[in-house]
Amino acid sequence: MVSRWIPVDIDVRNIGPGIALIQSGDDFRIEGLDAEGKIVTRLGFASSTALPSQEETVVRFLLENVDVETFFSEHRNDGEFKAWIPYSDINGSQFVNARIHAAWFKSEGEWAYHRIDYFRRDEEEPFAIVVFDAAVVSR
Repeated sequence: MVSRWIPVDIDVRNIGPGIALIQSGDDFRIEGLDAEGKIVTRLGFASSTALPSQEETVVRFLLENVDVETFFSEHRNDGEFKAWIPYSDINGSQFVNARIHAAWFKSEGEWAYHRIDYFRRDEEEPFAIVVFDAAVVSR
């Protein structure tokens, strides 16, 4: 089913000691698949871009004119997607791009974080990887 607009909301928390500034632009995106199996992206935004330590915000991606089942890879498994959320410290000197890999747990009826890869600016390999058993993406 090709949808006109489907919102995808993800709860994120600043677990660092200082204020995190969530960046906007082309790096702030969600990735899924098209009918040919190629990666397609849609841009996103945060409800709050300055996030104090231990505070949460919602990041939203709007899926426009995509086949939802194909975008979320439901033909290969229960479902999955990747979201890229770029942020920096308050001074802008420590830029990080977090790639969240989320999976659909049909038995639980919810999306959950599977892993988060952390990248520094212009680096292709993550400097840190966090793997979860299951952490709820959004309420």
